[in-house]
Amino acid sequence: MTNKQIFTIIAIVLMTLFSIVVVSAETNNYVLLCLNDGETINLNQGGILEPWGCGGKGFCNACVIDRGDYYLPAHNGHCKGLVCENTGSTELDITPPELDLRFPVEGEVYDDKRVLFDFISDEIVSVSYLDHVNGRGRWKSLCSKNRCGEGYFKKIRFSDGLNDVSVRATDDSDNEVIVRRSFYVDATKPRIYRTYPRRGFADGLFQIQFKEMNPANLILNYGTYDDMREAEVDLDECEIIKGKTYCDIEVDLNDYDGMEISYWFELEDIAGVVVNSKRVKVEIDTTMPVLVNSDNFWYQGEGKYNKYIYFNFEIDELNFDEVVYLYEDSRGRTREKRLCSRLKDGVCEKKKSFRKGIYALDIQVRDDAGNAIAERIEFEVI
Repeated sequence: MTNKQIFTIIAIVLMTLFSIVVVSAETNNYVLLCLNDGETINLNQGGILEPWGCGGKGFCNACVIDRGDYYLPAHNGHCKGLVCENTGSTELDITPPELDLRFPVEGEVYDDKRVLFDFISDEIVSVSYLDHVNGRGRWKSLCSKNRCGEGYFKKIRFSDGLNDVSVRATDDSDNEVIVRRSFYVDATKPRIYRTYPRRGFADGLFQIQFKEMNPANLILNYGTYDDMREAEVDLDECEIIKGKTYCDIEVDLNDYDGMEISYWFELEDIAGVVVNSKRVKVEIDTTMPVLVNSDNFWYQGEGKYNKYIYFNFEIDELNFDEVVYLYEDSRGRTREKRLCSRLKDGVCEKKKSFRKGIYALDIQVRDDAGNAIAERIEFEVI
């Protein structure tokens, strides 16, 4: 047999096989079937007809060749682009489940990091949740359909502050519903570090230092046993430094002048937790010191004593603290020096020498409560 005859026979065989494949492909009716849990089809496997279903998977697809009374298994590639067809033995479930998420409540504030998740569904579902704040984009399972059933009641741990979560329920047919909730967690009790004044006198200025992420109200309570008052601190005016909050408030204490009062702060967070600072007793002195001889409390020496300034302060103040003078040095900086720290029969005498130059001194008389008066004197040393 010649080579030409051999090639002719091979070509005829290949064309025959190709025709068989084409005819077979044209006669194969590929379909993509939709099966629900418990639904079966007659599948010819190795010449034997057997019922075939999802095998407890709930919902599945099957790529098959439709032979009328039965089906032949086919590769999934033959069903690409085909629309899933219902077998008709059961009704196709395309309705999402109804999820009644009772907890957590939208906008609620919880004083425990373990937040209750409580929901019911109208059908058996699998449920997961996504923490939009700290979840790193990952869904976490709450319960599978075998454990969820139609309801759920369990606590999940969250961080302090605002929390934003989505809860997803999926039924056996992969229908899903998503419910989103935002809520606050404030499980850390507020902590007050210190208040001012700690002791001694008060002039109306009160300060507090505390740590709390979500303060809601801050109240200053002050007064005597039979005359207590309160003032609300404007939290928007407070300053936060390294996680601690610093606030101050000034109140009129003139009605308590010369008395002893008590004061404390009351701090409440958004979860309703209230803490109080320690009660402090302070003396109230709102009266300014009086320089009785304000017209002639100093004079300058003459001649060789020109460098001396002679002070004679006659002061009316029960809670006297000190007399100082303030001046500006050669570098433009304000300096302060003390002249008197005590009075004898309401009087303080002092002699002070100065170098050559022109001077402008601000004389201040202060009491223990921080009240002060000032007088300016000017002179030249030659």
